[in-house]
Amino acid sequence: MNESELLGRERQLWTLHELLDRLPDAGGAMVVQGGPGVGKSALLRAPAERARAAGRRLLEVTGGADDTPFSGLRALLRPVLGTAESLPAGQDEILRAAFVAGSGQPPETSRVALAAFNLITARAAEQPTVLIADRRAHPGRTGVHGPQGERQPDRRPRGTA
Repeated sequence: MNESELLGRERQLWTLHELLDRLPDAGGAMVVQGGPGVGKSALLRAPAERARAAGRRLLEVTGGADDTPFSGLRALLRPVLGTAESLPAGQDEILRAAFVAGSGQPPETSRVALAAFNLITARAAEQPTVLIADRRAHPGRTGVHGPQGERQPDRRPRGTA
């Protein structure tokens, strides 16, 4: 979607682009909220296209994942899972156990989260990385906000948006 087709979204686009433009020197996070059909997915396409055009690594997941444990995270990390063997102390096995169907009891969520964080951080150190998770039909208020409704201090790994 062309940005010019997003009528009345100039302020939100500017905010999202400002976040992307800080890479790789700083990271950050934004939450785009709104009711079904207000254009959240269309709004997220613009920074995704901009990140791709700028040579950023784009990790994204869209819509409802299947019902298997960690399916959304598996979809998000799919482009970088092949590099998981570089993770410390068996974290690649943790991700493999979490993402492979029928591999028994899934690992503890905190262990999967740490392994995923380390994988994203390692890849972001090599190439600025943008993560986009688009949960469709999620109720909430409309707009672009930091996690608490306003800009938050930068606590994300450098090179990651």
